[in-house]
This record gives sequence, C-alpha cells and structure tokens, in this order.
Amino acid sequence: MDWRFGFGGTACTTTLNLAGGVAATNLIGDTGEHCSRGVPFAVAVCNATCDPGLAAIEGKAVVGTRPACVNRLAVDARLYHLGANDVPTNAVADLKVARLPQGNKGD
Repeated sequence: MDWRFGFGGTACTTTLNLAGGVAATNLIGDTGEHCSRGVPFAVAVCNATCDPGLAAIEGKAVVGTRPACVNRLAVDARLYHLGANDVPTNAVADLKVARLPQGNKGD
C-alpha cells in the first residue's frame, strides 16, 4: 500500500503477504491491518505500519496487488479520529472502495 499525502508523492509503502481463500468453497482469505502510524492496541493491531509514521497529514492510500489477485481483493477501510494522546477515539469513519477507472457511484 502506498501512502500519499497532499499533492506530494508517496510518503511510505507498507506490504503484507496474505493467504488467499479457497475458490471452491468461496471462503475469504487472510486479513491484515495497514496503519499510517502506530496506534494504541485498543484501536487496531497494525500488521504493517509506515516508518516514519504519518500524523496530521491529509492524503490517501493506494492499494496494490499481484496480477493473480485481480478482482479478488476486498478492502474495508476505516479512519480513526483520535483525541489528545490518542485517547479517546473521537470518531470512526467507514470508507468506501472505488474501482478504478469507474470511481464510486456517489452514494
């Protein structure tokens, strides 16, 4: 995953190797958390974290995959707004995934 901020380029890249599901049974494969910075364990267990961590930066994350995984990748992104010293959690946003080049449906 490439983490990009503002109008700049890639600030850091995080990587995870995950096992796939079982096609015949339609089982979902492994999951993992990519984090833009370290967060308290009560918020998320980060399996891959930017180094150095990104904080107070507006930007985006671009998910990439291998050719064998095309049309088999699901992303459930969350954005946590944390208070001073990362406690308490002020808000959680469940974000949508847009397929490129179509984009989202505006909903």
